[in-house]
Order: sequence, then structure tokens, then C-alpha cells
Amino acid sequence: MEESIVREYFTTFFGAEPDLHALRELLTDDFCFKGPLLESTSADEYIGQLKGLGIGGLKAHNLIFATHDDRVAVLYELVMPFGTISTTEWFWIRGGKISRIELLNDPRPLIR
Repeated sequence: MEESIVREYFTTFFGAEPDLHALRELLTDDFCFKGPLLESTSADEYIGQLKGLGIGGLKAHNLIFATHDDRVAVLYELVMPFGTISTTEWFWIRGGKISRIELLNDPRPLIR
């Protein structure tokens, strides 16, 4: 079940036109996100930040899922117009929704 929620998140996030409303429905209200360039402490704050980033056009290739209890780790290649970044994300699931995500990658190509 946990992995299917994360797979749905990836399908929604990396769609041709990301559906931020559908994405919000996958998150708990007290959701938190931590990444090298972005942090948020609520689902609404996170969705607002994504709106400002214009995430359309991003792709995730070669996804590998690993599940343990209420956590799912995903290793993948984040494909952007200027290159590809190896990325890992940890997802915590609570009550059938995502309560936390930690994104790990080297953001230097993003800020060049």
C-alpha cells in the first residue's frame, strides 16, 4: 500500500501537466518536506512552493523503489532541460497519505 501511494505521487508530480490539486490530496495536512534547496512545514506551503517553481517538464527515469514498514525510498534520475541529477527521496506514510519527504541530491547543477 505504501509503495502504491508513492507511485501515485510520482505519476502526479511528473505528469506532462502536474496536477497540484491531486498531489495535495496525497499529503497529510502536517506534511513536511526537506530538500537541499527547499523546506516546508505544511502541505499547503509545499504546494505553494511547487506552484512558484514551475515543475512542468521534469521527468523521473530508472526508478527503484524500496519499502520498509511505513517508509519508501525511491532512487531515480531527475531529468531536467539542462541535465540529469541522481536523486533519492525518502517518503513516510501515515494513514494512507504521505506525511514527510526528504529529498537528497547534489543541487549544484540547479544553481549554475
